[in-house]
Amino acid sequence: MTIIGAAKFNPYEGAIIADRQSSTSSTRYLISTKLHLVEGGNDSKFIFGGTGSAGRIYEIILRLKEGIAELKEKPSTKYDFRDFMGEIIKEYKEDYLKRRFNQELINLPEKHPGQKGWEEYLAGKQKTILEDFDELDEPFLVLSCDKNGVALQRISVKPENTRLVSHLYDAIGSGESLADLVLHDFFKNIDEKEAVNPIEGIMVLLQAVARAADRSKSVGGIPQLYVIDHGKVISPRRNNLKLAEEISRAEGKGYFNKGFAVEALEDLIYKGANFETVEENMLQKTKNPKALLRFLRGY
Repeated sequence: MTIIGAAKFNPYEGAIIADRQSSTSSTRYLISTKLHLVEGGNDSKFIFGGTGSAGRIYEIILRLKEGIAELKEKPSTKYDFRDFMGEIIKEYKEDYLKRRFNQELINLPEKHPGQKGWEEYLAGKQKTILEDFDELDEPFLVLSCDKNGVALQRISVKPENTRLVSHLYDAIGSGESLADLVLHDFFKNIDEKEAVNPIEGIMVLLQAVARAADRSKSVGGIPQLYVIDHGKVISPRRNNLKLAEEISRAEGKGYFNKGFAVEALEDLIYKGANFETVEENMLQKTKNPKALLRFLRGY
């Protein structure tokens, strides 16, 4: 389970973020890579992440990357990518259903071809397996840039649920409802015809993931972030992103003003500044360094 959020700031800038938590029945991991970058034709770029079964997502991602690598003409628009990814998901679904259906027949041989009720048995098993697959159907969130600018879309195992996102942001995953509380409060006051300050937008995405992590047992870890800036893709280093998350959380609680937070995030994310230098500046800018540190340590 997870939280993936993305936003469009203007026609040529946007960002997508994900937490890093995954788990088995007994173990929690905070090192999962949930966002993946694929480069298409004509300098187009596609960043996507999925929720749900980690194994299924990983296989679809591998199939997608291998499939694009083999193409002579790579996807160059959001529509090309959507169609190609749709085909990959369709192939995966068909393979999954074949494997699962055959395995079910091997493990449950109470009926055999030619016996009375065989056709009804097959229909019932197929219905059960299809329902099981649909229950695990979760969309992929894709932020892309091509010659027409930045776009955001959901791509689903179910084609009818695949669509472009018309509003400025979207979120998927088990932490969606919690993250949406933060994202909606910010974006509801912005006219979609106006540009969003990209750094403020990134700060809100970080705050949204932090909110989900605070309340959802299935969200956690240092987030993963990709920023699209006029065709350039930026992915901050781990320590820079950790400090950016802390500054965003502290700004939301009033430990310092937004002006410093925006400046610090620009240094950490866009300029790749040394995080220790920014951290020292952070402690100088707050009125109560001890209280800030206690807050960040969970007191």
